Amino acid sequence: METKFLLILFIFAYNMQVGKILSQDFNELMMTTTFKILGTNLNGDKVEGSCFLVAKPNKIDPSKPVGVLVTAKHVLRDMDSETAEIKVRYKLSDTLYEVYNYTTRIMKNNSELFYCHKDTSIDLAAMYSYIPSFLDIKAIDLSLLADDAYLDEIRIHPVDNVFCLGYPFGYSSNGYYFPILSNGVIASYPIYP
Repeated sequence: METKFLLILFIFAYNMQVGKILSQDFNELMMTTTFKILGTNLNGDKVEGSCFLVAKPNKIDPSKPVGVLVTAKHVLRDMDSETAEIKVRYKLSDTLYEVYNYTTRIMKNNSELFYCHKDTSIDLAAMYSYIPSFLDIKAIDLSLLADDAYLDEIRIHPVDNVFCLGYPFGYSSNGYYFPILSNGVIASYPIYP
């Protein structure tokens, strides 16, 4: 069955469904690997979205995973430039962070540098992304993403609670661009495409 990298929030749903308490390490990982991505459209208006970084195993050097940036397809396609800016945080102390405006190339010579799911109804884009090592950014391990088989196995269904991290209406929780945690209920079928 084909893997669909679209529902990181279902990891949260699974943990709630089976009554597990989410570990602080997992919560922190999710919070620290979710970033705001920005660009502009043809009219010069801001285009904003959420993205997260996944660590893909490196076949050449397993000790150095490859960073894969995952976001919504419409976010990147709505941008009218060859680059996007990511608001990356790095920790200076227990209570102080610095924001680094990381620019990543999303287009080259009018060609997309990101990949989209072959099912055009799925609003998902992924691209390789180099993040400077001085930022010490962690990434989500590939094994934490849910695929269709996993969702079937844990029986996600309507009325399950879910959590989602992001930047609703462009807002962040503070000046360090931490995402906002929202919760909700799966309202109806279909659960996933």
